[in-house]
Amino acid sequence: MLKVDLEKAYDSISWKYLRLILKEIGFGDIWMNWMDACIFMSHLSFLVNGSATKDFKAQRGLRQGDPLSPFLFVLAMEGLTALVHKSVALGEFKLFKYGVEDFVDILQFADGTIILGEPSNDNLWYLKVVLRGFELVSGLKINFSKSNVCGVNISESFMNSAKSFLGCKKGSISFLFLGIMVGANPRRKKTRLKNKRSIHWVKWETVCKPKEKGVLGLRDVGEINKALLYKWKWRILKEDKAIWSKLLQVRYVEPKNKILAPCEMVVCSNDSMWWRDILRNDVKTDCNEEILSGFIQCEVKKGTHIPFWFGNWIGDQILSIKFPDLFDISINKLCTVTDVFYWEDNGTVWNSVLLFGPEFGEGLSAASRSMQQAWRDFKLLLSDVRLEGGRSDAFRWRPNDNGEFTVASVNSLISENKDSVWLPNKVSMLNVMWKPIVPPRI
Repeated sequence: MLKVDLEKAYDSISWKYLRLILKEIGFGDIWMNWMDACIFMSHLSFLVNGSATKDFKAQRGLRQGDPLSPFLFVLAMEGLTALVHKSVALGEFKLFKYGVEDFVDILQFADGTIILGEPSNDNLWYLKVVLRGFELVSGLKINFSKSNVCGVNISESFMNSAKSFLGCKKGSISFLFLGIMVGANPRRKKTRLKNKRSIHWVKWETVCKPKEKGVLGLRDVGEINKALLYKWKWRILKEDKAIWSKLLQVRYVEPKNKILAPCEMVVCSNDSMWWRDILRNDVKTDCNEEILSGFIQCEVKKGTHIPFWFGNWIGDQILSIKFPDLFDISINKLCTVTDVFYWEDNGTVWNSVLLFGPEFGEGLSAASRSMQQAWRDFKLLLSDVRLEGGRSDAFRWRPNDNGEFTVASVNSLISENKDSVWLPNKVSMLNVMWKPIVPPRI
């Protein structure tokens, strides 16, 4: 893995190259005329002893602070992506594979670039050819002295030869990328605010309660973090084609089924810290014992990605909560809908043996009345299930009418049942405080 550093990226990019990239991407004549007026026809002059010299036409560079510059730079970096992909297509550069058919070769965001490939001498040659070719055509210069080559489970001798051949530094897998530490344990270093002169009159958990309950309405960072982590659950359910989604499928096998199940049933000791945080990030509302996964409405088509007991796919409640006695005696608590149902000539049939074992029917006659009634209701509920084998399962976020997830809706679910603060004889004062004739923000 090579973390590429560009030297004076905005100052050295070639306009001729940028113009070619824009045309190859497909920008029309109107856009190119705008670029001519805004970028490619710029003239500069220098101040010498306070006097401006004669204007001259520039040939390269993007202006710092120009709103167009980041956009154009990202488009210009597509040239490096194209060169890497071309080298892969020609069978030269061997990319990094993390599955049977899943691979990744280059990751880019703004001027941050990471190139991944197999650890071989041929790959080092082709990588240097690609980078040198990109330098010549784009005008950009790779700063190898600040670039880092990293490896996982790679011999020390190969890493030293790669470092010498590329002329870069040997980095560790814990490195800073886009302001975030990659591969580091975020809990080892805690950021603490130290201010001996600060005075706290009210507890922070009280200050964060909403204005309608008589407090300041500041946002609780912990609750925001929970909501953002829950957004990852939603993205895992909805996004299948992204690189990170395919990587999760290879690493954790059926991640969609796991995030809808209780964390204590699916968390493993060898899971990454990030994945454990995603699975453990679930809260229960105070008004009922339904986990937040119950607010994800599952629309069954194939049923391959919907947990039978923990997905909200039938009725008005999760089956493990609606039928707790049957769930307790189930021998297969992590099965999916498609595991339970199968096709016969007369339609969809469900497999009670998979759920409760072959001896369940014999013991049912001696069960309690409540158990027998639950069994009858259970069979009646499942009798109308029909699977659609040719379509993928769909998911809706129930708190929003349009079915789309929002972080704000999770914040509301987390904080809606917090105890209000009782401030006697101060209702009129609060009404004046929170409804002044001034802007709410300064």
